[in-house]
Amino acid sequence: MPPAPRRRLSKRVGKAASTTTLTASLASIAYGQKVTLTATVAGQYGGTATGTVTFKIESTELGSAPLASGKVKFTTAYIPAGADSIIASYSADSNFAASKSSALSVTVSKAVLTVTAANQTAVYNQSLPELSYAVSGYVNGDSFSAISGSPLEATTAKQGSAAGSYPITVTQGTLSSTDYSFKFVNGTLENLCEGGGGSYLLAAGRVFQRADLGQHLGRHGRCGYLLHHRRQPANSQIHKIHGDHPDLRDRHAAGHCRGAGLRGQPR
Repeated sequence: MPPAPRRRLSKRVGKAASTTTLTASLASIAYGQKVTLTATVAGQYGGTATGTVTFKIESTELGSAPLASGKVKFTTAYIPAGADSIIASYSADSNFAASKSSALSVTVSKAVLTVTAANQTAVYNQSLPELSYAVSGYVNGDSFSAISGSPLEATTAKQGSAAGSYPITVTQGTLSSTDYSFKFVNGTLENLCEGGGGSYLLAAGRVFQRADLGQHLGRHGRCGYLLHHRRQPANSQIHKIHGDHPDLRDRHAAGHCRGAGLRGQPR
């Protein structure tokens, strides 16, 4: 009898299981600060995995990168503020099955924005200007759309307030943001004498004798103060100060001037 024909046997071998592990260079960062995520993929029976790893926070993808020698590093600054759980997902290749890492916790604090009240100028007995502010310190290419609401600004100056300097305070108001907290910088409103171009008072501690006062100040401007120095002789107590001289410009409000032994009143 002729020999029976040989049968070729074949066996399909499935992909080996893989394990993905994830680590981070920092466990706590501020929003906008860079952190490096490292994913390592190992085969069940050894070997080197190829393919791609994708990094996610829940359903939000941070990015992806290809494996090199079974490992990949991915650096990002775009992790939102809060307690975030990051997962690395391996896509599989011809030899190794897909796998996911355990969730990795990274705590991200809010970045700080600086809200600065804009300095303002007003003219005595006229309407006060509208208060405004500026915001600085955005990261990650963010802009004003990253915040909502507006700060609360206020000043003690009113229409008809005496010439001088008044604080502009700025506080949180309705400002809010998921990724930013806020710090505040106050400003100053200078209330000027009518037509004078500035709120001008003697510098604290600066004393002028009657003889050299006119020579020093000259005859400039239409905004004057009557300044009374209690320590001067009676015949030189009251001087009309013309306000455009630079030594008098924007130095001290009337309260500070009184503290130096000087007191003033609008002309």
